[in-house]
Amino acid sequence: MQRDMDDTRRKLGINGMENTEKKELFQKFREHGGEVIDDTPPPKHQMFDKEKQKEFLKKKQGTTYNEDRDLHSSIKLTGRKAGFRHRFSLFFQKIRLYFASTIQNVMDSSGHYLSPKFFSLLKTDGQNKLLDMQLLLTPLIHSSQEMRQQIQLGLSRLGTYHYELLVRMGELYTEREFREILARYNVNVRARVTPRSIGEPLRDMYKKFYILRNFSQSCKAALSAALEIQADVEGKEKIALKRNIDHAKKDISFIMGTLIPKLHLAILNILKCYYKTGNKNLEEFLGITYEDSIGFLTEKLVAEMKKAKTKEQQVFNQQKKEIIQEKNEIKVDTLPNPVKEGLILMKELETDKNSMELSKDSTLYYIDRDDKMFFTEILFREMDQEYSFILTSNQIRLNVDYHEGKKVDLRQELSDLYIEFNHIREQVDEYNKSARENFDIEKSPQYTLMQKSKLLHSLSINITKTSRQVRDRFGKLMSRMENILKLLLNDFNNEKRILENPEDKINFDMNLSGRKKMEDTSVLDCLVMTFYFVSALRYRLLIGDLAGLGAKIERVLVFKDESTEDNSETGEEDLIQAAEEEEDGEMPETPVT
Repeated sequence: MQRDMDDTRRKLGINGMENTEKKELFQKFREHGGEVIDDTPPPKHQMFDKEKQKEFLKKKQGTTYNEDRDLHSSIKLTGRKAGFRHRFSLFFQKIRLYFASTIQNVMDSSGHYLSPKFFSLLKTDGQNKLLDMQLLLTPLIHSSQEMRQQIQLGLSRLGTYHYELLVRMGELYTEREFREILARYNVNVRARVTPRSIGEPLRDMYKKFYILRNFSQSCKAALSAALEIQADVEGKEKIALKRNIDHAKKDISFIMGTLIPKLHLAILNILKCYYKTGNKNLEEFLGITYEDSIGFLTEKLVAEMKKAKTKEQQVFNQQKKEIIQEKNEIKVDTLPNPVKEGLILMKELETDKNSMELSKDSTLYYIDRDDKMFFTEILFREMDQEYSFILTSNQIRLNVDYHEGKKVDLRQELSDLYIEFNHIREQVDEYNKSARENFDIEKSPQYTLMQKSKLLHSLSINITKTSRQVRDRFGKLMSRMENILKLLLNDFNNEKRILENPEDKINFDMNLSGRKKMEDTSVLDCLVMTFYFVSALRYRLLIGDLAGLGAKIERVLVFKDESTEDNSETGEEDLIQAAEEEEDGEMPETPVT
């Protein structure tokens, strides 16, 4: 402020004037209407005498001072101002609604009746585009369960609520609502219809559109992705797919950009007030609740999927009980002798998960007790630890033989089987990794229900596929090994040209591998016991309880009570005879001690 004054004085040249010149200049300033402003600040604590104020008002008005009356007057004045502002706001909103409605051809020029152009739009473009979109949506929403699952999985990659948008779009068109709204217009195109006369069907129709008003791009993405999945499954041509997607996008653009704004203005003419979308009064009139919010149907769908999974598990458990009750069993005593003897060897293995006291470091901890891979992995470990030495051990000396002019090198064939055995080990490790990941996702609280469902579905497919591959590959490997051992034992029983040291004892390095079942056992006994175990393993993986596409156990092995059986020792000739192959493909039933 002071700086501005100094600049002004300098420009006028006041600093260089004499006192008389300054007085003359000030006098002229006063004569031409200039006034001196007193910028002295008032006292901070100026006290007023209330009694003198009352006396002053009494002299001025001729009446006594009344505080209550003065307060009432001020409140009355404020209320009048507020009421005026409210009435002015309503008047302005009605003017705005009138111009918006008439310009958009929703209302006629009177502002009281719906425009014929509005009905014409609903009857032609509105109804036709909704029907076109309905034709695209119906095969997607009401398709087979397998198709719906694929669509749900595909849309879950776009977002958690995209399948819900698909369902809500399928509910937009209702024949009854269009019939009630267009009833009078269909009779007479010049009929004068007020918005209130069709208020109920108009409100019900607009409510469904209102819920989707902010999801134009998401609706287009969801419908396009669903059509692509359908085309991929049904093998539709790309030209037809592109045409359907273009039609769908144009229909959604018309609904969001043209139809919804006109329906919005029609609803506002019922309320006689201009409300924007999201207004509380508008949503109360439409009856918008939590169930109408985007996300509610998704939560409901996830809950239904979880309930269906629980029910499916209950049905599976019930079927399993019925299978046992109906004696859908594999009776061990009816099987070929080598298979039966091998199953007796397997019976000694610990397979009860509850009594095994598994820690989280064990891969079996993450596999269900009734899963075929639970038993497959136990048998794989047993094969690896107790019997796989047959494939590589130099303590078993085998000669190269020639049969019908062809070289027979069983040692090389067994070595090749060991390489294949290691490849199966890698697949088992892959299965265990997926099983642990599945277990961690089920127990993790960091995923939403939809995310967890999507991840578990993908993992379940991979786990089932890997399980089937491991069991099939392992069973075929055991079949090849069974044939080689059968050939070896038949040769020993007849020509004795391949096996050099049948009486030698097998010894293991205790420091490296620990105590083995076949420690200090003859080579011949080791081959026969391995033959039994491999025969039983081949049977279970390819024919018996561990075979098939399903991942869960559906059949059970039933052993006959063996308490009265004679377990007397057998000689070497009986062991050799057990490996002989009959013409019908079965082996002689000779037990092994």
